[in-house]
Amino acid sequence: MTSTTIEFNEPKMAAIVAAILHELARAEKKHPNFADGIIDKCAVVCEEAGELIRAALLHKYEGGSIKEVETEAIQTACTAIRLLKNL
Repeated sequence: MTSTTIEFNEPKMAAIVAAILHELARAEKKHPNFADGIIDKCAVVCEEAGELIRAALLHKYEGGSIKEVETEAIQTACTAIRLLKNL
């Protein structure tokens, strides 16, 4: 893995990263054991991404909340990070 410097000076970017890290801490506390095996780990990420697309579809076609899309995007990012941490 290569090292990259990312600037979080932009307030929105800093808030997004903070939200993901907060969700990561919450998820690791609630579910300390991540999935076993690469297929299961990837399946958990896909399950979260499925919830994200569902929230987006509900937002576009049924008046669903953009906040729900944001929540699911944060949870998807968090789960992808957990997969990377547990490879």
